[in-house]
Amino acid sequence: MVLIESIITEAVKRGASDIHLLNGLKPILRVARDLVEISEVDPIDEETLYDIYDYILRRKCYKR
Repeated sequence: MVLIESIITEAVKRGASDIHLLNGLKPILRVARDLVEISEVDPIDEETLYDIYDYILRRKCYKR
């Protein structure tokens, strides 16, 4: 899934410790205790959240 991979790449690039994904909002990163919105990405809808969740679970299961 390109979206979550680009969000993770951006988080690493900015030195983020957390990624916050909420329905209806753009992804938010915690960088040096500040919450920073990733303005280049569209707000995440409910279906995309489920897709990301499914993607993460599949990757975790297959890497065992």
